[in-house]
Amino acid sequence: MRRHGAGLIFALGMLAVWGCSASSTTSDGGTSGSTGAATGSTTGSSGSTGGSGGSSGTSGATNVRLLYLVTKAGSSCITDPPGSQANVNSICQTFAVAITQSAHPEAFCEPDGNPHPQRVCALYNEITRLKDNANVEAALVPYESEISGGYPATTDFAPVGDNNLGAWVTAINDWQGSLGQANNWQGALAAALARITDDISHLAAADKSNTRYLVVFIADGMPFPFCASNDALPASQLASASSPDLTWPDSPGAGCPVDGGGAGCVCNDGNPSISGLVAGGNLDQPTDLYALADQLKALGSSVGGVQLDTVLLWNDANYATLATPEQQDLFGLSATDAHTAAVHFMSELATHGGGASVEKNPPTGLDLSALPNEP
Repeated sequence: MRRHGAGLIFALGMLAVWGCSASSTTSDGGTSGSTGAATGSTTGSSGSTGGSGGSSGTSGATNVRLLYLVTKAGSSCITDPPGSQANVNSICQTFAVAITQSAHPEAFCEPDGNPHPQRVCALYNEITRLKDNANVEAALVPYESEISGGYPATTDFAPVGDNNLGAWVTAINDWQGSLGQANNWQGALAAALARITDDISHLAAADKSNTRYLVVFIADGMPFPFCASNDALPASQLASASSPDLTWPDSPGAGCPVDGGGAGCVCNDGNPSISGLVAGGNLDQPTDLYALADQLKALGSSVGGVQLDTVLLWNDANYATLATPEQQDLFGLSATDAHTAAVHFMSELATHGGGASVEKNPPTGLDLSALPNEP
């Protein structure tokens, strides 16, 4: 958000929000389907690349490599507080002060005694659950405008054990207090594609058929910024909540006028801090996002499978406290229309990626182990 009204996007780290997933999702959160650990909806296609992860720890079990793409966009401090940015006057603080031990005991999920967002708690629980599982390695890729702060820092995957548990916990917690700018879904998915491609290239031939990959894409809101290579498209070819797979015009919140183009528009000027942005090119357009999901799934033909699960975090109650102009500044749309588009995006990504789609609204009690493709 810039600051308030006109400035919410940049003060909040360009609070753009993310998409949702295939088939239907609910606004009650949790994962349902075959796991039943919570009460949301699970959609999309699962099971074509190894079912639910193989029998960990047994002879001949499938080796699973988990890649968590997790949002650290400014919008997440509203969707899944607490969270903060460099600007101490940002709206993030309004939502952070409400996360107290008495009101939100679920946020105090780690031994450090501090409140944490639900996605941080979910990742912490995942790492402690998977510790010492010899069949599992993982990687963490936080994203906003940039793709940075991942663990391992290289393009590798790492086991989870006593010798590196502290490093895992540090990586999971570090970005909570440094939320960034934008919601660069394209950069995040491209980073996943690059990491898995590189990892497959280093697998021994005998290990390929016994290794499967699961990408868990955790997002909130809508992609931001949208950039279109053609600023002169007629209105009939432009996307909306009811036609989300058409072309989205350059995002006004990125300094781009409604009629497209102009100096100061990030889409046309370029910005090296936005991974994958080429001046004057497309960014975060649905067709490009779906193509990345297709490419991820296609990598599975050379190994035991690659799947993309999507997890949409949403928070109707917190969004309702924002005035209409603030919602527009946050999403580029009303919260209701943004939710419609986001659910569609995440659903389609899961379908293209051969995985499942889940929504948590609000994020309370997020449990990644309940995803149907988890080991």
